[in-house]
Amino acid sequence: MSELNNEKLLQAIADMRAESTPQKQDAVAEELVMNAKFLIPSKTSKLSKEEAAQIHHPDHNTKVQFTMILNTNKNIFFPAFTSLDELHKWNPEYNGETITLGFDDYALMLSKEEKISGFVVDPMSANLIVDRRMAENFKLKKEVRLHGSAQRVIKNGTKIKLATPKEMPTDMLDAIKAYLETDETVNKAYFRVMIRNDTDSSYLVVVDLTKDADKDATFDGIAAAAKPFLQAVFIDMIATDAELGKNVSEHTEPFYEK
Repeated sequence: MSELNNEKLLQAIADMRAESTPQKQDAVAEELVMNAKFLIPSKTSKLSKEEAAQIHHPDHNTKVQFTMILNTNKNIFFPAFTSLDELHKWNPEYNGETITLGFDDYALMLSKEEKISGFVVDPMSANLIVDRRMAENFKLKKEVRLHGSAQRVIKNGTKIKLATPKEMPTDMLDAIKAYLETDETVNKAYFRVMIRNDTDSSYLVVVDLTKDADKDATFDGIAAAAKPFLQAVFIDMIATDAELGKNVSEHTEPFYEK
């Protein structure tokens, strides 16, 4: 096992704890999401015949179970240790298996395990908690930064509110309209603000597409046009063939029309 080096993350956490400013919070997020690697105690075992039969993949014959920890409120978290010394602060006698994971690995595990509340960096010292919502937002920002856009799924039961912003982002909408004028597969486009579960807000662009449209290409074009104007705001895109998109198109005047 190669030795981990998370000095920059630990220093960023210490700086943020000394003086919590947006810049210092961003520095922690930068190291956490882009660079840090963590140890997590694990246990590897062979799949049973029944489990192997469900996977139908000849190369997958083992399973990995990760240690989870409880906080005082009985919430479950994955631990993320920045070093073996930090792991031993949690359990001085631990000499079992460990796996090295990065932020993307934790984000993926959280997306698959609804009962897990998040992960915690060095629970016996730094005790930096990254809850599910934070992990999802960090992951989206990383995808947008690296690829220009990101996909996310609105899960069943999510509470959605639609609103009109106090100040319309006219520069962004003009840039999107300029792109849409080059895309012959877009008939109309609508704009609202979407609020999920009363906490997370984002811009929402709904497009009415022709039957032969390449939806992903259109969404990529809109994202590229909007990106210079977004700053800290996400933009979600959806077509009118989805229930939410249909609802918006029926109750909103288009900001673009072919």
